[in-house]
Amino acid sequence: MAISPTDAQAMLVALLDGTQALLPGEWETHDSPSPDPCQLDAASAPGVAFTGDRTRDLGGELPETEITALWEAAGLEVGRTAVGNFEILRGVDPHNRAFFAELHVGVNTTTLRGQSPCVPGDAWKEQQKIKRARAAR
Repeated sequence: MAISPTDAQAMLVALLDGTQALLPGEWETHDSPSPDPCQLDAASAPGVAFTGDRTRDLGGELPETEITALWEAAGLEVGRTAVGNFEILRGVDPHNRAFFAELHVGVNTTTLRGQSPCVPGDAWKEQQKIKRARAAR
């Protein structure tokens, strides 16, 4: 059963919100309400995916065990690397590689970003639905 664009966006928001809850502090949220186009498969079937980006001006300890458990429960395979002063945790869905989350924790800043699964849909049509809904408010 295919996931709807609305459900894909909700999956991403829930994953980012859950991760953010494990990292206390004041966060700035820059999630995109509009979908981006993506490819569902090698046959170039069109799809849509949503992105999220959140930051805080605070580094600190990485609660790796808790975040790994949350991301694995969402179906992501999780790995950790260090680049310079940053600890990077990255999770990717092996069945839908568009679906990922990435957490960069440094001395003075933390960045959390991700993308929803790529699901069937037309990005332009989905953007038009969002614009109509906003105009109706």
